[in-house]
Amino acid sequence: MRNFVISFVALCLYGCSPTILGHKITFAKHEDGAFYGECGEKIDQKIIYKFKDAVIRKIFYEDKEEFAYYDEIVIPIQSCGSKWCKIYYPCGERGYFVKKDEIEKWQWQ
Repeated sequence: MRNFVISFVALCLYGCSPTILGHKITFAKHEDGAFYGECGEKIDQKIIYKFKDAVIRKIFYEDKEEFAYYDEIVIPIQSCGSKWCKIYYPCGERGYFVKKDEIEKWQWQ
């Protein structure tokens, strides 16, 4: 219950995107025809995915505890197992994950 209250308060204070100490995590930004990671590094378009249209968008910590609802369109995927995909995020020590069946390869519209 305590974790729920803390998560709810953080969500209310910082919006619907994942945050670390108030810093909004975007994982990937699209600028000038290229993708850039949170640390400013260029990301290959081959690892860019998006959430499927009909799923609730959730990001999880490495212990698979629910982290936050995610409102960005694209996410870079580092690797996938049978159920979980690790989000490419070299800026910190904590790993972030999404469920494999909730994402699909991103394509230019």
